[in-house]
Amino acid sequence: DPKVMALCWSKQNELWVGTWRGVAVLSPEGVWRHYRVADGLPGERVRAICADSQGGVWIGSFIAPEGGLLHWSGDVKRIYTTDDLLAHANVAALFEDSQNRMWIGTGFFDRGGVTVFSDWQTGDLNSAKIMRQVDGLAGNKGRSFFEDETGIIWIGSELDGLTLIADDGSCQVIEESDGLNGSEIMCMQQDPEGNLWLGQEKGLCRLER
Repeated sequence: DPKVMALCWSKQNELWVGTWRGVAVLSPEGVWRHYRVADGLPGERVRAICADSQGGVWIGSFIAPEGGLLHWSGDVKRIYTTDDLLAHANVAALFEDSQNRMWIGTGFFDRGGVTVFSDWQTGDLNSAKIMRQVDGLAGNKGRSFFEDETGIIWIGSELDGLTLIADDGSCQVIEESDGLNGSEIMCMQQDPEGNLWLGQEKGLCRLER
């Protein structure tokens, strides 16, 4: 499908491409492979892809209620759903932080949540924690993630602004009333001076260091 929603370089130096009709993978030799539901995807509308530090790839589908998350490592494929790991079947964002925790942003408009999966290497679901607005997040949908140079995790929401999570688990929320250029945070980057740039629906917002 020509609609590309996610891009990711794997540890094997392959380009993984998420589309509205499955995943295409480009090998270093220039050969394409294609994967769909028949090959193990939980859904063919792929919104997020993330390569992890152990050489695996996470693929998030965005087609609730049939959506979900696939962890593909070598020949092993494991699908996660709302029955065991996800706050919502629509997976919108994936991120592995410097502590090797996997952050999974899910949701549709004002429904959903963020799962922090600490022990994904062993598959221990007891280590997973679901966070929602009632737990301190700005909003229920996890739209984007970023980790700054100090280790703070920034979570962008769909409708409600930005959440900062410190090492001790405490949360701070930044909203449009605090100076954001809208409430949706689609992407984030930090520049060499430590300023954080936010991609929003109304343009760019810069948070000075």
